[in-house]
Amino acid sequence: MTPHRTHNDAGGQSIRHRNANLPHERFSEKMKPATIIGILLILLGIIGFATGGFSFTHKHKDVDAGPIQISHDKKETVLMPPILSTIALVAGVGLVAVGAKAK
Repeated sequence: MTPHRTHNDAGGQSIRHRNANLPHERFSEKMKPATIIGILLILLGIIGFATGGFSFTHKHKDVDAGPIQISHDKKETVLMPPILSTIALVAGVGLVAVGAKAK
């Protein structure tokens, strides 16, 4: 824990300050980039195993003639093979281990 310093304000009241102990600074000191990327890869691998991929929909305009517009929704599916999920999971675990060992 960071030592506290005590200062007196104009009224004689004591004020305690912490030295650069904000939550985002503590987080950045503990989490290495390799660990963050590893966690993201682990999540990607788990999602790949659970869903087999992901799909999304985008709007495609067929005709745009002034006030008349004709469009349709197109659904795209991106399949994630189990081998890719396995690679992401193993790489993620490896990066988390390397990030934890680097401390």
